Amino acid sequence: MVSNNIFLGAIAGVTIFFGLLIARWRNASERLRGLLALASAGVLLFLIIEVGYRAMETVEAAAKGSSGRLALHFGLLFVVGLSVGLIGLAWLEQGRLSRKSAGAEALEVATMIAIGIGLHNFAEGLAIGQSFAGGAVSFGTTLVIGFALHNATEGFGIAGPLVGTKVSWGRILWLGLIGGGPTVLGAMIGGVWVSPSVELLFLSLAMGSLIYVTRELFRLRFQSVGAVAAMTAVAVGILIGFGTELVAEVAQSRATTQATTANAVIVRFANKQASPASLSLARGQSLTIENGDNAPMVFEGNGLYVGEVVVPAGGRITVAIMGKEGQYPLVDERGKSAVANITVQPGEAVEPLTDEVNAVGALTVLEGHVRASKELHDRGVSKQGPDPALDLKRAGKHAGHPQHELLMGSEPDALNLQKLLRARNVFDSVNNALTAYVKISGDGSMSNEETERAYHAVLTTTEQARRAIAGSAYDTPSFRARAARFVMDTAASEYATATEGGRVAVQEPGVPGKDNFIEYQDARDFLAAAYALLRVGSVIKLAPDGGAAFDQLRNEVFGSLDPPDPNHPVPASEVKALIERAEHALGGST
Repeated sequence: MVSNNIFLGAIAGVTIFFGLLIARWRNASERLRGLLALASAGVLLFLIIEVGYRAMETVEAAAKGSSGRLALHFGLLFVVGLSVGLIGLAWLEQGRLSRKSAGAEALEVATMIAIGIGLHNFAEGLAIGQSFAGGAVSFGTTLVIGFALHNATEGFGIAGPLVGTKVSWGRILWLGLIGGGPTVLGAMIGGVWVSPSVELLFLSLAMGSLIYVTRELFRLRFQSVGAVAAMTAVAVGILIGFGTELVAEVAQSRATTQATTANAVIVRFANKQASPASLSLARGQSLTIENGDNAPMVFEGNGLYVGEVVVPAGGRITVAIMGKEGQYPLVDERGKSAVANITVQPGEAVEPLTDEVNAVGALTVLEGHVRASKELHDRGVSKQGPDPALDLKRAGKHAGHPQHELLMGSEPDALNLQKLLRARNVFDSVNNALTAYVKISGDGSMSNEETERAYHAVLTTTEQARRAIAGSAYDTPSFRARAARFVMDTAASEYATATEGGRVAVQEPGVPGKDNFIEYQDARDFLAAAYALLRVGSVIKLAPDGGAAFDQLRNEVFGSLDPPDPNHPVPASEVKALIERAEHALGGST
């Protein structure tokens, strides 16, 4: 893992030498040298904006969460890093006041630029290493490609002040190592140690350093070329930085899309027909679901893939086949489509304990359903909600769904769960506890004592079943993190369904598939159950950034049992990004 990260960091960092080659241009006029130096200042201005945004995003996420201590910690790191970057280079500047030659001054400015860019690239290397350590291989590969393209521009930023001066190949090599080498070091460290605090510190150091050296470039060259020409050169530099970033982002996006869909098999749903009506796929292969009708369709994975997907009218969605070998029916859960029968065959190698991870994840999803049911039941009985009768109706739907889908389902993953529960002699205890709770979940006449007893019986037997299935692996960080990701990904897909069309719509209150409040509540309590799973026994200590993401999800997105603003919910893409950030913080647990 470490050697792989070093190699990937080197790929991302070595391209800085491409931009550095311009430093060997010795016949440039004084005016051209000034313009190139100011263009490099424009590149640095773009980097200041980019780095500052990333740093402030981390601080703001902590500030919006419930942890005041974490927000203060990140805020102090940002202030210290920015101050040291600015004042530290100013202090170093004092040591060269006696040297007045233009060549020496240009080389020292280039060195300071390389230091600032190196600090920035160390943080980029951390991101690469942490992505691969967290199992996000495609995301990590995307970062490598993007940083490699962008670092070529950074090399130009270093070389700008040196154009027209005498600079040796050895100096160019040294400047490249200062600017690009930290990418390798960051990738190596990020692969074995996840620390949002270290990443934030180096981003803020880089920001301060880049601000200082940009000021130096303006001081040295601005007056020599005139205001209009100077600002034109700066604008060109900013546009170069923006352009390479844009090209990198577009290339990454297209590469990811092409990699996902290149080997995908397409099944099309239109006019109450599925074409083809049956098909076989290998585990790990991609399946593209195409909607040829004029209304959205919702397809639940039921173990074929994680969660569920909303396919817009005339659109398509590609999913990765994750299910066990066997046959899965694929159909719009609202009855708008025919059934396509998907047969999963052996494919890519399966990680150890995958069946157990999926089973523990499924039981945690069951717990999430029951948590939502209990909250709705309590609100309905106390008559504190807007519609107590509807609360009780929804409570019953939440409780009954996992029993029908997981404990009575016939899909391969449901059968796998049932098989594992029976093999560990815990099927009856879970099923009996859930059956007892389902009977009273929507009944407002039951006493609080009876409801509490039945509810806690489900939680207790579910936890016992998880431990029985996983055995000693249950108390290992890697297993617990994998199961939590399963649940969190399911929550993200439920929320995407809930906010289909940009609002949380209700066509028939209390009817699954036609009442998206139910989907919202599923997503909310799936995350609550995943968080509880991570906290049981203190097996996993959440990294600060992951804790901040969880806090933002629980307190802002899902702060209430009903959507805070059904007509203007938080976009599903933002919620997915927060969930991925929380998952990313579990990277060292894989």
